[in-house]
Formats: sequence, C-alpha cells, structure tokens
Amino acid sequence: KNQNVMASPSFQFDPCKLSDLYFNENDRSETSQEATSYVNPNISVTSETVLHGRGMITSKDISAGECLFIISPVVHTPALQVRERWENQNSMSIEDVAMKLLLEKMMAIVKNNEHSVLNSLLALVGTNKIEQECNTSISRLLGKDDTVLHSGEKLVSLTEGDLKNIVLKNAFGPDFFTYESIERIWTSPSKIRPMHLIGMYPLAAMLNHSCSANAVRCYAGEIMIVHACQDISKGSEIVW
Repeated sequence: KNQNVMASPSFQFDPCKLSDLYFNENDRSETSQEATSYVNPNISVTSETVLHGRGMITSKDISAGECLFIISPVVHTPALQVRERWENQNSMSIEDVAMKLLLEKMMAIVKNNEHSVLNSLLALVGTNKIEQECNTSISRLLGKDDTVLHSGEKLVSLTEGDLKNIVLKNAFGPDFFTYESIERIWTSPSKIRPMHLIGMYPLAAMLNHSCSANAVRCYAGEIMIVHACQDISKGSEIVW
C-alpha cells in the first residue's frame, strides 16, 4: 500500500481506483494505463496435476501476500466509451453495450491479423473452425507471441459467435459492481466511477475456481493485480 498517499489529508479513497493505493500521485495516471506486466517466475501453466483442463501451479513455496502477476487486458472496453454509447441510446443495457463493443474490437483484431492478440485469445479455447494448439506459454497468454500460427483463410472464418463463446467463458467483468449498480451510479451524482467493465485477461483465465481459494485479484484501472491470499506450497495449484 502507498502509505504516503493514504496519510495525506486530501486523500479520498475511491474503491474503483485502487491505483490510488498502489502508485504515487505523480505516477498514478500513466502507470495505471500502461503498467509493465509482471509474472512471478515461480508459476507456470499446465494440464497436469490440476483440478480440470489447464491450470496454474507453483514451482516453489509462495507466501500469503506474495504477488503472482500484474497484467493488462489484451483487449477491453473502456468505461468511458461504454458510457458514451449507452447514454446515446435507450434500448440496450450497459452489459449489452459493453459486450457489443468488446466483440467489435475483437472482430477488428481478426480483420487486421493482429497475431499476438489472436494467439492469446485462441489459446483459451478451441473452435471447430480453428485447430487449437495445446501450447499455452505465458508469453502467448500475455499477447506477446506474434508467431503466425493460423492462416488468413482460417482467421476469416472466425465469426462473431465464435468470439462471443470465448468471451462468455473467459472474460472478466466488474468484480465489485453489477451492471445494474453501475447504471444507478451513472445516473446519479455519485463521485464513484467504475473504471473496469469487461476485458480479456488470458493468463488469468487459466486459473481454475475453488471453494478453497488461495489467490485474490483486484484492479488498478484496467490493470489486474493478483496476490496469494494464503500460503501455497510447491507444486500446488493456484485457484480462486
């Protein structure tokens, strides 16, 4: 936590802006927009010794409170863009507007053959139109692998429905708000302004769910920050 910021008499905590706690005032705006990704070197993605499918395990003991990773979304819907669209029409819910905008961005990625982002998205799940490789390296999941894995013809065959299936199974929405509560906030004089609505974080999507979670996430703007919330022994799966 940033103790200097919290001790300032002018500090007003906004639960939507955890960047207030993680970054100094001079760095807050820039850092929260373009944070350098950090991944704990002692974690890896595997299909072995996990609850189901693929998951994330540790190669050494990790203590409660230790940072597991800090990542940006490979694609997301900025809250201001969603709000502008939503306010200019009356028929769609905020959730539907956010989903539509996200799918538009993903279709543009397909059209423009942005291979690094496509590789990260297609590493999540296969479709009947794309032959999915099992290799899910952390670099690929972070959107940093621009290897041409799929031909242009195959990418063109990806439909909005295919991408929507990926989103429905893997996207991260607003954790501490419902879309209904966001609507109430946007139509009131509240100073709270939700900054994260929906985004794709392929590395985070590798974590399986459990009733005995050992990891927890929070957001600083669109940046996802994940810590261990209890001690995790070597070889154990990271779950939330």
